[in-house]
Amino acid sequence: NTGTLIITFSETVETSSFDPRGFTLQSHVRLTETYNITLLFRVPTSTTTLDSTVVYINLSMEDLNEVKRLVGLGDDKSTTFISVNYFAIRDTSSNFIQPISSNNATPVSIFIPDTTNPMLLSYNLDMNAGFLTLLFSEVVNVSSLQVGGISLQSTDNISNISQSHTLTDGISLLFSNDSTLVRIYIGFTDLNNIKILSHLATTVNNTYLSIEGSAIMDMSMLSVVPIAKEQALNVVVFSPDKQGPILQMFNLNL
Repeated sequence: NTGTLIITFSETVETSSFDPRGFTLQSHVRLTETYNITLLFRVPTSTTTLDSTVVYINLSMEDLNEVKRLVGLGDDKSTTFISVNYFAIRDTSSNFIQPISSNNATPVSIFIPDTTNPMLLSYNLDMNAGFLTLLFSEVVNVSSLQVGGISLQSTDNISNISQSHTLTDGISLLFSNDSTLVRIYIGFTDLNNIKILSHLATTVNNTYLSIEGSAIMDMSMLSVVPIAKEQALNVVVFSPDKQGPILQMFNLNL
């Protein structure tokens, strides 16, 4: 929830010597296990304490989302272990920490699972290519996507709405991996149904989106926070349809 790693040492350590590249989270006590998943912390993971025996580490958003994305790592206490390289941190006498082997990693003592629902932060719409790109507050499980829970509308409040379109399951296709970014290819039928509505998704000013809680879930299977039709979200980057139609076929009956 907070993305905080709390490590307790046998003596006071110098937090300024903290090197996140020296700590590795792994899913099993032994790195040699075939189902092991390892994550190497990356800068700008940072500490929030003065020199002490207890160090609070704020995981970078990149690391936090990577932990959530990797199914089998950090799911619960049984899949959360840590190994440490000698250069990871020093004590106040400049002595490096005693390393913890990746083949004998230390299990987590207290594990607090993710209970925070993901949020849709923003989105872009390309009416030329037919792509809808959604940005979430954390990694989401793309296999849980139900496009029928996503609607485009011409105003931010349904009470004033003149036109709207709800995407259709099975027509709008998904082109994404588990990520904070989800890219949806709007299918032929959906795209043309939107284009029929002359006051919907033709400019930034008439492109708004609402989303139901059932539309997508995060990696902990928590539903996205709904965005009501009365408080729809305005598009950030909008690319209008500028491509002329193409004659595909014709029939002649004499």
